[in-house]
Amino acid sequence: MKRCCQKKDVPRRTLVPWLLALAVCGVATGRAYAQPNTVLVNGSFNIPPVAWMSPGDPEFDTIAATYGALPLPAYWFPDFLVWPPNYTDIFSGPSPLAGFLSSLPPGDVNLVAHSHGGNVAIMSTYLMYRRLRHLINLATPINWDLPGVLGGAGADSRCQISSTADWIQFIGASPYQVLNFVYDIYQSIVGAIEAFEALFAGDYATAYAYFSQSVFDVIDATYWWLTTKVEVEGPTYMFTGLGHSDLHTPPVWNAIRNYCATN
Repeated sequence: MKRCCQKKDVPRRTLVPWLLALAVCGVATGRAYAQPNTVLVNGSFNIPPVAWMSPGDPEFDTIAATYGALPLPAYWFPDFLVWPPNYTDIFSGPSPLAGFLSSLPPGDVNLVAHSHGGNVAIMSTYLMYRRLRHLINLATPINWDLPGVLGGAGADSRCQISSTADWIQFIGASPYQVLNFVYDIYQSIVGAIEAFEALFAGDYATAYAYFSQSVFDVIDATYWWLTTKVEVEGPTYMFTGLGHSDLHTPPVWNAIRNYCATN
């Protein structure tokens, strides 16, 4: 190394190749240093290893191709106590996840979480000093009981991916949201029955009143249904006809990657 720094020992014609080599090494080192940290977070009731978070799985490989780096799994478990009133495992997950994310090498951190793992991910952002580049929640229940999940997480980009046909996502929300939906559906059915009975009896005014109330109850039920799926912070990309596990498949990822993963 000392001889490289002594100009008299290095012929002038050899300086150009040396400088080019150093430049190439510097660029390569910079690219490695800037390589994003991609982290995958499991959902509830997932015992490691989870298929979509493992090398060789189509979803894992698709995410790896997007960021040019192998994703790292970050498990929170046993993750079975995810129900009210205390949501034990959900509340115990953010601190270890925050510690793991904070320990990653410098560079962008992209976090992709499934189901309640998204709520764990959101809460973890309040416990660490670095910001996420992308936070992508797949089929995460929007649960009003969990503090902070409706607020702005520490992420430059945040996306919620939901499906109108995902009942598990709905059930994972707050009992307040779920029971309001169930109550409105019940009321709409009762109103419809009363409307038809009044109609058959020739009481059109009463039939109209019950029918109108039934329609209103359906609209209100739809509101409560959507509160479990539509994120208030950042955009929500809604799919139709897809189940809970379908939302971490390559077709879904490819459909949202340009909006949520690479922007």
